[in-house]
Amino acid sequence: MRQPVTIIAIILSIILVFVSVYLPTTVFSQAELAGVKFGLPFSFIVQSQAYHPPFFPWQTSISSIWEHPIQIYFHVFFIDVVIVCLGILFLSKLLQVIAIKLR
Repeated sequence: MRQPVTIIAIILSIILVFVSVYLPTTVFSQAELAGVKFGLPFSFIVQSQAYHPPFFPWQTSISSIWEHPIQIYFHVFFIDVVIVCLGILFLSKLLQVIAIKLR
């Protein structure tokens, strides 16, 4: 019974960490536009968006990788997946204990 919960937690954590890249990020200076960081809980994608000087603070999201170079830190991505997966498994266990107590 525990193995399907673990597999679902791993798949869900990969999806959640990947989707976190598309959350907007606030940039406060031109220097920060040269390395905008994306991803949660730790940033694992850095993209250079120093293509025009916007007004600051500027809220931006990830742009086309064909126009703006990116760096992907896979080790940070896997650490993020592990952290989110452990959180999901903890919440699953907590809900299971609460359900047993409420019976």
